[in-house]
Amino acid sequence: MAVEYLVHDLEKVRGRLQRLHFLLTEPESDAIHEETRQQFAVVYRELNELLGRYLENEFAVQAGDAGELYRLGHEKRLYNAETLRRLQKMAAQGHGKPKDLSAFYENVRDDYVFLLRMLHDMLQRMGEEPEENNE
Repeated sequence: MAVEYLVHDLEKVRGRLQRLHFLLTEPESDAIHEETRQQFAVVYRELNELLGRYLENEFAVQAGDAGELYRLGHEKRLYNAETLRRLQKMAAQGHGKPKDLSAFYENVRDDYVFLLRMLHDMLQRMGEEPEENNE
């Protein structure tokens, strides 16, 4: 269970993330590419807001933009350096309308959707007690 102040919003984002996954299973077309871009933008924005809220509440730090947000998350050991690199690549393309929608769709399908899922799942697990290994 996530920390109390994130539970409701994480549940809403989960539904939007499922919609994004569904779009990625549909036959590719210009319309699907555009709808995927729009759905990605919503999930991306909302997860960044939730990560920012978590970092502010738990570590008293604030970020000015997504790149800084991801860097702060790495500094707080929420994910490793390779994940940070991938998140920063996503941040560089995550806002506005991409010039090449087809290439952006491929990035979402091949990597960004997994990063969004990872952020969601990570925030979902925050506040849980680690399981003890009694072996």
